[in-house]
Amino acid sequence: MTLASGARLGPYEILAPLGAGGMGEVYRAKDSRLGREVAVKVLPAEVANDPDRLRRFEQEAKAVSALNHPHIVTLFEVGSSEHGPYLVLEKIEGKSLRELLRDGALPVKRVLTLGAQIAEGLAKAHGAGIVHRDLKPENVMVTEDGFAKILDFGLAKLVYPELEGRAIGDATTLAQKTGTGMILGTLGYLSPEQAVGKPADFRSDHFALGALLYELATGERPFHRESTPESLAAVIRDEPDRLRAKNAALPAQLGWIVERCLAKRPDDRYASTRDLARDLADLRDHFSEVTRSPGVAEVEAVGSPRSSRERLLWPGVLAVLVAVVALLGWRLAVGGGAVAPQRLTVERLTRLPGVERQPAISPDGKSVVYHRDRDLWLLRVGGSNPINLTADSPQADFAPAFSPDGQLLAFTSLRIGTPALFVMGATGENVRRVAPGGFMPAWTPNSQELVYCQNANDTGYAGGSGEGLEAVELASGRIRTLCACVANQPVVSPGGKWVAYWGSDVTGRAQRDLWLVPLAGLESGRAPLRLTDDPAHDWNPEWSADGRWLYFVSDRGGSPNLWRLPFDEPAGSALGEPEPVTLPAASVHTFRLAADGRTFVFASQSGGSELARMPFDPRSGAAGPASEPPLRLGDFVSNFRRSAFSPDNQWIAMQTGPSGNDIVLLKLDGSAARTLVAAGSNRQRAPAWSPDGRTIAFASDRSGKYEIWGIAPDGSDLRLLLATDRMLLDPLWSPDGTWLAAAERVASDGFGTVVHRVSEPPDRFERLPELPDGDLFGAEIWSRQGDALVGSGWKSGIWSWSLGQRAYRELISTAPGEGLGVTAELPGGRILVYRAFFPGVRVERIDPASGNRELVLEDEARAVAVARDQQSLWLNRWKEEADLWIARLEEPSR
Repeated sequence: MTLASGARLGPYEILAPLGAGGMGEVYRAKDSRLGREVAVKVLPAEVANDPDRLRRFEQEAKAVSALNHPHIVTLFEVGSSEHGPYLVLEKIEGKSLRELLRDGALPVKRVLTLGAQIAEGLAKAHGAGIVHRDLKPENVMVTEDGFAKILDFGLAKLVYPELEGRAIGDATTLAQKTGTGMILGTLGYLSPEQAVGKPADFRSDHFALGALLYELATGERPFHRESTPESLAAVIRDEPDRLRAKNAALPAQLGWIVERCLAKRPDDRYASTRDLARDLADLRDHFSEVTRSPGVAEVEAVGSPRSSRERLLWPGVLAVLVAVVALLGWRLAVGGGAVAPQRLTVERLTRLPGVERQPAISPDGKSVVYHRDRDLWLLRVGGSNPINLTADSPQADFAPAFSPDGQLLAFTSLRIGTPALFVMGATGENVRRVAPGGFMPAWTPNSQELVYCQNANDTGYAGGSGEGLEAVELASGRIRTLCACVANQPVVSPGGKWVAYWGSDVTGRAQRDLWLVPLAGLESGRAPLRLTDDPAHDWNPEWSADGRWLYFVSDRGGSPNLWRLPFDEPAGSALGEPEPVTLPAASVHTFRLAADGRTFVFASQSGGSELARMPFDPRSGAAGPASEPPLRLGDFVSNFRRSAFSPDNQWIAMQTGPSGNDIVLLKLDGSAARTLVAAGSNRQRAPAWSPDGRTIAFASDRSGKYEIWGIAPDGSDLRLLLATDRMLLDPLWSPDGTWLAAAERVASDGFGTVVHRVSEPPDRFERLPELPDGDLFGAEIWSRQGDALVGSGWKSGIWSWSLGQRAYRELISTAPGEGLGVTAELPGGRILVYRAFFPGVRVERIDPASGNRELVLEDEARAVAVARDQQSLWLNRWKEEADLWIARLEEPSR
């Protein structure tokens, strides 16, 4: 059916045809009501003839119409006429990518620009749960001013829903089904899972974008063959030629991005469309069309897609560092012998975008097991094909540790719903649980026991309140306690006498230091031995093979890197001060040392926080999707809280900075940022803005232990607000600013709550009692009226403390260990709660009266906060990049 000029579809007058395809016929039309030109797409007759399909189509098309984004063509209206159902779309003046490709490949800068724009549009839709399913050059328009606009979002499913999950047959079947060779995708751009009839999710769009980028960069389709069956087979089985084999001038980073998009398995593609968009945008921003010298090209080939300028430049920096190290030699004596020049060689083990961390190296130094995307992966040193050892478990597996003989791997897993310790063969066989809880297992030298802690922290910038080191005997399952200490990442000395770990004491300083306890356990009345005692963050201890050095990661030199402490293992004492052992990395996250004492495998990390604003209706609980690009920061933001917003909702006070210890003020439109309190030799934590806007309260250890201090937003009037004889954190202003609450460390058992009237001296306060069940109460918000504090029990339950009645009331009963936190009290007495899970956060709205719980959102964010006016949610997403490297110390050539 072709409509003649002058035909009408409701208020729209047809002016001229624009094109036709399997998704319908498109016309240029005029909206008689608004006097504007639009594009009208009349859908195939089979849609109009099926009432159920038409109803589903209208429902889903309305969802697509909510996608308001500069890189998605706007869907104005869904209508119906005697000519059939139709869509009214924004009319684009420009050309399709197919038209632009008629002259061959596009310039690299333009490929990156358009690719980033398309990915940003996809990210917007994917965030709303909508998948395109038919991304191709014909479905992307480029405006006259160079803006990419994606057409036909979701229409492949909307028009042909019954074909979802049906395998594609031969060319005849294709033609019968669609008339143009489309079944939920177009040949050459559909993903392998679409080709075999499996359901498509957002990663199928990644595959299509990869094929599109390949064609834009080379002028050739990656899977085009002589016939339809051959093309289908190529999509399912074949790998296209590398981009740089087609054009050596293309940046290697673009090749890596395309290869990841075109991975056959969806799990091997990007886990986030925003990460894909970010990699393309960063490469675009830092790519130069200037001809590269051969030396620069070689350096570029070492790198991989990054999400910041630092990460894009890091391969070059590394090459320079390695060259300097090779030239000058390293003065490192492993094992405590005489200092002699040694040469360091560095090899990259992983290069995919994303986070590879917590490496474990086999005793022979030939294999590495590491954590990535919830699983444990085994990689042969020098190889490029990692093996997923824990693909059988959908839950997170992490913290691997090789047994001394290299035959077994211990690790922590959530596969039974709660953390537990497991052991399996070194290649993933015979998985068995050995302890009902615990994290970060470490083997004893005789392989008979595993020592573990109650914290999952693998960085000194994390806190931790889980108590105790324990050991489990593998043969009997007998568990014994080594100490009741705040411990992380234990490691047993080679002689089997000592366990080193990092953690903090309970004096209020919260330093991240190295500690020592006997493997036999602490005697009654004895305390762990502190090995380091200074403001630096120290973590990840690791013994040398002969026990004469204790290596660890520390930021005492600026950024986190490798240090070591000389040690007398028989005596259990340090023999001197820490000394640097610098690895060529911008920031070392975790490391392990092989049994030869000369081979280090380490994770080099970079990244920062991304703050995303999401519209929120506090009465209905409806949230999102995000309506503007997120704010990207160069550092991580910690203790992200509602109370940090300024009263006018224009600024937020953040705990961030290179060391994570600064208080920084950020304008929420991204136009300004300034450091309010610099770290110096002390630490700042958890800023909270007073309701009158005049004071920002924060925790600081500037006096030797954490207390609550205040400062004006202009940096003046620094003063002590609240002090007890214990550590204080997390200040909370009452709505009228007359009260200040804070979390107080209670011995070694966790945190309780203190309340202070602001008009009184800083040392006047009230400690709230324990909950009726003996649990500790952690206040997280004030009630809307300011007459009560609301928070969670240390073990379970959501409670309120009435200042007037001086009594607790349980608002919500939760299961032990459920870990709900409170972020806001909403109109009608409902409470907004959150629960951190791996790797994100779940937000629910709960009615305490009925117990009814409604899901608000699940997101990859690490933290969520509600703006003061409750009209938006802010999500703190930690964007990290971590790759694994191996460094070897070698004797100098003679």
